[in-house]
Amino acid sequence: MLSQTEARQIGLLLLGALFMVFGSMIAGRVERGLGVSDASFYIALFFAFIFFLIGGFFWILVAVITRAELEEFE
Repeated sequence: MLSQTEARQIGLLLLGALFMVFGSMIAGRVERGLGVSDASFYIALFFAFIFFLIGGFFWILVAVITRAELEEFE
């Protein structure tokens, strides 16, 4: 059975991965073309970048929690 901290870590890891997937979906599909203004293109890139930042933040948070747990056992 998972402890509460382990379940939280798994949840944060999956949430970070979800944000990374959404960011990569947006960044992979955005392109300048007919009917796409420069403003909407840059807004889509901005949102993709923000999603990457949020996903990375969640992954770093998992690493910090894991390190804090490992230091407790030393």
